[in-house]
Amino acid sequence: MPPINYKHELILEKVRGKRVLHIGATNYPYHVEKAKDGELLHQKIKKVCKSVVGMDYERNAIKDLKKYGVDDIYFGDIIKGEYDEHITTKNYDVILFTDVIEHLDNPGTALQNIRCLCNPDTTVIITAPNAWSIIHVLNHFRREEVVHPDHRFWPSKGTMDVLLSGNGFEVIAFQYCLAPCMPAKKTIRGRVFKRLVLDAFQHTGHTLFYEVRVKPGNGPAKHGPASGDDKS
Repeated sequence: MPPINYKHELILEKVRGKRVLHIGATNYPYHVEKAKDGELLHQKIKKVCKSVVGMDYERNAIKDLKKYGVDDIYFGDIIKGEYDEHITTKNYDVILFTDVIEHLDNPGTALQNIRCLCNPDTTVIITAPNAWSIIHVLNHFRREEVVHPDHRFWPSKGTMDVLLSGNGFEVIAFQYCLAPCMPAKKTIRGRVFKRLVLDAFQHTGHTLFYEVRVKPGNGPAKHGPASGDDKS
């Protein structure tokens, strides 16, 4: 079994030379700090893909990032199906929906609206935290729950499989991976832990990494995306 990989490395490998739509591209509220250091995922994607259009509903974050030369992110609300005109083309090889779904009250609605932005050959890459990662399991035994304050639910492979299938997607590839900030990248102790535990028991990895496509016969959702950029 090959070693477990890191999320950003996997994403960059999958988008290399592709036409990309990046949903949740600002990484708000950490956008300014990341952009200053050139560590914003969107900045990394832009260096390797054929073309990229970013999408986010945080208008102020979109404006902030223009100061750092990130000028290809536009307004879009994946729940309401309301987008800037730059987004509504279906000419995407890859749609990135990474670390977004766990923040949403209506993840099924978001997935149905993503279908509206796909063509038959579009691959959608979805990442989400793994509820059964070794870190979260250990926290459970400590009677702690360390969770992002904006997360709405804990995804697992079983629940994500049901959610994706129920909203018209088929899984073409799946793997567990590690977050970019995992200590295995930074310390000797972390690297040893990765080699002895995480590489061997990859289902305890931090992140779920899906590659999905619209099921045959499950084209765009009936309601379709609305045009315009009015968030109200």
